[in-house]
Amino acid sequence: MAPHIKLGRLGRISRTLRDFAAARAWYGRKPHVRGRLPGRVRAAVAAALALSTPLVARAERCRLEVVPMPVHMVHMRPIVTLGINGIQVPLLLDTGAFFSVLTEAAAKQLQLKTRRMPHGMVVSGYTGDLEARLGTADKVEVLGVDVPNVEFIVGLNEPGDGVMGVLGRNFLRIADNEFDLAHGVVRLAFPKGDCSDADFPYWAGRTPVNVIPLLRQSSSNDTSLRVDVGIDGREVRAELDTGAITSLSLNAAHRAGIADAAMKPASRIGGGGAGHAASWTTGIATVSIGGETVRNNVMQVNDADVGDFDMLLGVDYFLSHRMYVSRAERKIYATWNGGVVFARNGIQADDSSDEARYGAAPAAPSADDVDALVRTGEAELARGQADKAMVDLDRAVTLAPDNPAIHLARARLRVSRRDFAGALADVEESLRSDPANALALLLRAQLRANGSVDRPGALDDLRTLDATLSPDSNLRAPMDGLQDSLDEPDAALRQWRLWLSTHPHDAGRGAVLNSECWLRVRRRLDLDRALEACKAAVDEDGDNVNYRDSLGWTYLRLGKPRQAVDSFDRAIALRSRSPWSLFGRAQAKALSGDAAGARADLAGARDMDAHIDAEAAKAGFDPAPDVVPAALAASAAR
Repeated sequence: MAPHIKLGRLGRISRTLRDFAAARAWYGRKPHVRGRLPGRVRAAVAAALALSTPLVARAERCRLEVVPMPVHMVHMRPIVTLGINGIQVPLLLDTGAFFSVLTEAAAKQLQLKTRRMPHGMVVSGYTGDLEARLGTADKVEVLGVDVPNVEFIVGLNEPGDGVMGVLGRNFLRIADNEFDLAHGVVRLAFPKGDCSDADFPYWAGRTPVNVIPLLRQSSSNDTSLRVDVGIDGREVRAELDTGAITSLSLNAAHRAGIADAAMKPASRIGGGGAGHAASWTTGIATVSIGGETVRNNVMQVNDADVGDFDMLLGVDYFLSHRMYVSRAERKIYATWNGGVVFARNGIQADDSSDEARYGAAPAAPSADDVDALVRTGEAELARGQADKAMVDLDRAVTLAPDNPAIHLARARLRVSRRDFAGALADVEESLRSDPANALALLLRAQLRANGSVDRPGALDDLRTLDATLSPDSNLRAPMDGLQDSLDEPDAALRQWRLWLSTHPHDAGRGAVLNSECWLRVRRRLDLDRALEACKAAVDEDGDNVNYRDSLGWTYLRLGKPRQAVDSFDRAIALRSRSPWSLFGRAQAKALSGDAAGARADLAGARDMDAHIDAEAAKAGFDPAPDVVPAALAASAAR
């Protein structure tokens, strides 16, 4: 059987990446991952250590040397920046990925030399396989030192937010790791001397430390971070994954006694590979990790093949704890930062929770350290602590008023608080210092388009982006919806075509195809191409209710009511409360001669959404007398 490499997720989920080196060894090839890359990176780290400030552990004979890596939290993504072939490349720091990975678009932009994966080798993500290749960067700047000929897997789905790939465990494993995401930093830690009785959580002081044993590795090359977790008293195996939000597998939820009826459907999710999976949220009374118990939780449950583990402890868990991973001792030392532990909980732990005894707010950054203030502010925003984030970012702006990154970070914060005027002012300040920043231009276009604050300005920003972005840029996908909303459908369709032609294997294709279809159907633009796009979207994910609904409306526009009814039936079977699908099926049934069924569907749609007629009219679907029989219209009016 050919080995599969399991690849960490991008965006919302993660999964294991089986050892790339072991897979290559399976085929008798030199395991580059084990030797060349870590060896060169170790040399770079050794050079960086000469400039670092050593921290002395409590054991007198133990010296702990650390190298900090700045991390910026963009939404719920921890982002680090490496120089690859002379270009600054933002990467998701992903402990769930064994190997570092780049998107196809990034590899083209960086002019990486790529080649086929070894014969028979398959790279798999959380929801399917990737069309992967191997790429080699001529030069990667690591901690200020250039490392030649570094390998990446190429073929990742577009993660968004300008991220061009992931930095995986093949980098992190060269040292112990201290995760301090609440302050926007990860430290590579090197114990020197006799550290057998050292207190590795040197920051803890009197704060209680939770010691969590790491589970036994499946092989000497397995670098995953896995621990036992109690879910309502049932033990499950969890992987710590900074590229994920905490979630539980459906099988593990069932084993923990959680019934399907107790789970509320959520949006479908995708990962590093092709395909999608169903997702729910559910209540979990207790989550126990080491000596810490978190009560009254809301948690995400995903119906995906998670392999040999049951749960992901995601970036939300990392943000709520400061952790030291000792590879020699096979232990994690963690202190709680206070506040919400899991992203979906949204409430503070009360005093009845065992968790309360771990409470210790992280130390505030220095009032004069601009970079630390920004990273801490971004982390506070990710944790839902907007007021604290504003204090830190305001201070950073005072200290460095011309720094474009600070204004962009504060603009994102103000968007989260719905202060759109303030966000627009900040992003304009950012662009004064860095006028070519594509992320800032896109945000300004979105803010200008919001409520038609400045339609000409928004279009100007979009045209600047169109002229300067590479054809395969992942920012073209969000541009298209904006151009559609600004009544420039031809420009929107062009962006979609460019994105689709340069992302043949991306898991986001279904959403882009559905958006193209929906635009064409609403505006009656080449309905045959609309049908083609909608069918392609359904081929990407046949269980997506939105894709089935769009297909139904397309058939309705084309005057094919029976096919429309079939598509709406499928959509309603996937989600019973679907007013748009019921409203469309009412028209399709009327055209098919099923007046009674049409009346029932129309009443059901209006019962679910009293404004469905106005919403449909606004979208261009106002029923006309020649489309809906007069008898039906009269019946509906009664």
